[in-house]
Amino acid sequence: MSAGVCNSCVPGYTINGTICINSAGCTVGTYYDFSTSSCASCYPICSSCVGPLETDCSACITGLVPQTNTTIFACVCLSSKFYNFSSSNCEFCHPTCLTCIGPLATNCTSCIAGLIALGNSTAFDCGCSSGYLSGSSCVMCPTGCLTCISSSFCTLCMFGYIPSGGLCIIASLC
Repeated sequence: MSAGVCNSCVPGYTINGTICINSAGCTVGTYYDFSTSSCASCYPICSSCVGPLETDCSACITGLVPQTNTTIFACVCLSSKFYNFSSSNCEFCHPTCLTCIGPLATNCTSCIAGLIALGNSTAFDCGCSSGYLSGSSCVMCPTGCLTCISSSFCTLCMFGYIPSGGLCIIASLC
């Protein structure tokens, strides 16, 4: 890196190309937006930001913590919580989620031990795979069951099995 060329700036300054410019002319909760040449609002979870993006926080609102240990960061809720923009609060994730991102408590980003991600997007529900009973942990359904309501009562049988007294038995070839 050569002298006078910046890659990042200290709080209170904003990078413009390769130099740091004092952004003190903007009030708390705003930053200098070079694209509009005016002060713009910080992202709602930042109590102050330095730009060039609204999400470049230099301080978080009460209840949130910096995601990284740098001078510019994203603000996040503590583990097992997500920020609900409607209520302006950190709220608990669904009990099946280890971590979540919202806007719903069931938008999990990781699952508690014993559960799997149901779906393949960045936010998903956590549960049990087919053939297992959902609860706080996954319990295997009886042999031949696709779904069950207990470890001894089937509600739907796998292909090649038929219902019989709450269980699934192999279909006869007769």
